[in-house]
Amino acid sequence: MWQKCLAVLASGADQLKQGNGAAAERAFAAALLMARPLPPEQVRDISSLALCNLSLLRSRQGRGEEAQQLREQATAGLADGRDCAQDALFHHLMVGALMDLGEFRRAIPFCEQSIQLEKEWNEPDAIAEMLWRAGTCYNRVGLRDHAAVTLREALKLFRKQTGDPRLPAVLLNLGNALRKSSPAEAEAHYQEAADWYVAKAQLESATPAWVNLGVLCSEQGRHAEALAHYEKTLRVRERSPHTPPERMGTSLNNMANCQRRMRKFDDALHFVDRALATLKPIGGTSLASTYGTRGLIFRDDGHDAEAVEWLAKACAEHEKQPSPSLDMLADDMENLVAALKRVGRLHEATAAEERLASVRAAMKAIPEVERDLSNMKVTTEGAILIELSFGSHPGNVFGKTDIVHLGRRLSEEVAMQAAGWYGGDVVIPESTTLLLYGADGERLFQAVEPILLSEAMCQRARVTIRQGGAHRELFLPGPVM
Repeated sequence: MWQKCLAVLASGADQLKQGNGAAAERAFAAALLMARPLPPEQVRDISSLALCNLSLLRSRQGRGEEAQQLREQATAGLADGRDCAQDALFHHLMVGALMDLGEFRRAIPFCEQSIQLEKEWNEPDAIAEMLWRAGTCYNRVGLRDHAAVTLREALKLFRKQTGDPRLPAVLLNLGNALRKSSPAEAEAHYQEAADWYVAKAQLESATPAWVNLGVLCSEQGRHAEALAHYEKTLRVRERSPHTPPERMGTSLNNMANCQRRMRKFDDALHFVDRALATLKPIGGTSLASTYGTRGLIFRDDGHDAEAVEWLAKACAEHEKQPSPSLDMLADDMENLVAALKRVGRLHEATAAEERLASVRAAMKAIPEVERDLSNMKVTTEGAILIELSFGSHPGNVFGKTDIVHLGRRLSEEVAMQAAGWYGGDVVIPESTTLLLYGADGERLFQAVEPILLSEAMCQRARVTIRQGGAHRELFLPGPVM
């Protein structure tokens, strides 16, 4: 019954991703009902996972208060990942739900437990995926050293998998983890990620790497280079009608910070106010960062009273998040304490110092990352990567439902022929890549080739067939544009 409950929850999560809210809700309710005869600890695990997904569903339905109540119920009963069922699918589903909820700190033990399970079963592809997710979670809560250890291991594995579309995302995350401690290494990773996308003319996907190159250059006083990266990013993002508002806002905030470091305070205020106008309706960490930028502009311009106001707003916005970025919160609190002291508000400064101490204690309370993957046998098995010519932009002829349908057909076919398994998809604005794994890459392709040739969405798709360290590429037939 446990496995049936997980299968129903997995189906519900797929329906949720497709936007089929009614079908997703039926699946989550069915899983809760089916779990009743299970032992208490299994009921707890199934209930927590179902409630996390129901919270996501309510949030997407615009029912924020109910979503928050469900989130609280889910997390109140949520056990540490090490105390939950030792089932890889359960941990994968829980990590996905918690990350979608923004509960990055709570997701970390489930990531780590999944890595241990996959290590025992010698599943390098699955380990690489979960190492990437764990590194992302560590970065999002501000534990850069933890993230660097984890993402370096992920990078080693992904480099052995020719053409894997997740590689540039890992490079970007690793750069973020290293930007303060090892800027030269971070810059190399950012540049490699940017070059990956530029080589494919996927400029919109290259913009996060350019933004981070701009941040790094700005922090080093290389202001002309920073502005060049930011302006290039803005040109690409402004040309695309599909750029999320949050990305526009963060671009403007980064330009404000660069102008601040150049002591061009009027220009800095101009950019930060544009960023705030974009980000206030969205909220979140990006808004908190922008509040902090406005505070630093006033601080650097000698207006400490105004700096206190905006740094306090930054701290409050950080603390509203399910898993605040602890290093960003600590930086803003440290600046707030200093500004309060300069304006003589010593009682408030003492209270802020106590809050700062609690944040630093929370950072230290998360254990160091300890893992040894040196004895793991890196797979020499095969894989195929199918890169379709459309991505996440709205208005495409094909969409999420079509991808899920194709993935299900491929999964069923390779299972029926005992050729391998379907590893999911990676979606960027410009393309979608489907991943399949098996003992023999050529046999895997032969198994799915008839399906690919029958699907209109696969016309002119780039297919990479990989076997160990060797690979070959081909394009499926279709009209030449």
